[in-house]
Amino acid sequence: MSPKRWLPVVLAGAALLPGSAGADLGAVHPEVAEATREARAATGPEGYAAMRELWRTWDRADPAQVEAALESVRDSAATPSLRVYADLLAAYARRRRGDLDGALARVADLGFIGRWMTLGPFDNDNKDGFERAFGPEDEQNEPVAPHRSYDGKERPVRWRVPPTTGSYGWFDLGEVMRPREKICGYATTFVRAKAGSQAPRPVTLWVGSAGAFKVLYNGELVLEDAAYRDLDIDRFATTVTLRPGDNRITVKVCGDEDAPKLALRIGDAQGAPDRAIEVRADVGEEGAKPPASPGTDPKPGAQAPAKPAPASKPDTASKPAAKPRRSPVRPSRARRRSLPSPRRPETARWPGPRCDRRATCSVRCRCSSGPWPVPGRRRRRSRPTRATWR
Repeated sequence: MSPKRWLPVVLAGAALLPGSAGADLGAVHPEVAEATREARAATGPEGYAAMRELWRTWDRADPAQVEAALESVRDSAATPSLRVYADLLAAYARRRRGDLDGALARVADLGFIGRWMTLGPFDNDNKDGFERAFGPEDEQNEPVAPHRSYDGKERPVRWRVPPTTGSYGWFDLGEVMRPREKICGYATTFVRAKAGSQAPRPVTLWVGSAGAFKVLYNGELVLEDAAYRDLDIDRFATTVTLRPGDNRITVKVCGDEDAPKLALRIGDAQGAPDRAIEVRADVGEEGAKPPASPGTDPKPGAQAPAKPAPASKPDTASKPAAKPRRSPVRPSRARRRSLPSPRRPETARWPGPRCDRRATCSVRCRCSSGPWPVPGRRRRRSRPTRATWR
């Protein structure tokens, strides 16, 4: 590699090192260098805003410099939540540069939930669906019933499990619901502590959404935002208790002109990814059973009612033999000639003299010289009574 190619790379790497004087050499884009210094010095909510400003320089600077700057900010972040946000932006940089597998692997290590059960869409015209309880909000303490239907926006809807695909941290409800504008949707999942890990213990929920949202944890409302915002990761956070067994998380998201989206990750008490958690997005054994019909006994061990005995066949030996049916009388040849042809009802048989090619009939004749079409006239649908000769 020639010096003209590797020298800018070396200068860019030196400029992005913490405490390096290379930032003043002008080897990197000045906006990238300035945004990097501000992101390193910021703490708390200002750190998220500084990293977003650094991300916005992607279209004006070298993408390799922006990715290296995000890596340096992640290493110098003051809190675990800021490190997660910088690591997520670095994964997006990998995605933009074509490394999709590497981006998915980095996002998977950050604790985002990608397996959900969905229900919807529900009506959100005039943004009045956020305050309405459509049914699932009042049934959080009951098992998920996949056979129960709810009144959706355009049709009855039920709980369904969409296919699991690669996730970049968010879940788009518009991909599994129609219509996708002016709707509200529900997403629910179950989390539990892995075998050998401590439970109960405190965990944190970090939520971001495109639209207004509510988060219910084990039936209790823990987070809510009625503003219709653009999607951003880790916009809100709260602390909950991870109890032994399954813990249900339900998110209601409402969108207006754009489809609703949500992003939810689980962290430890400090905000770092909690990898000792299992996620299950299915109805389970209790909810998978179909509802019992009104006439059956749901108690275990109940015997099914006996089938009725088949009815005995009537004795046909004592009945007299049926008389053979008489075949219908075939009409005579003269009668058959007078009847119209079933295949060509628009034709008629003329019993008069033999016509020639110069004859012009009101209908198509059927004689020895063959049927001749009438030039310049439209075929009549009714059966004629007579023909006109010149």
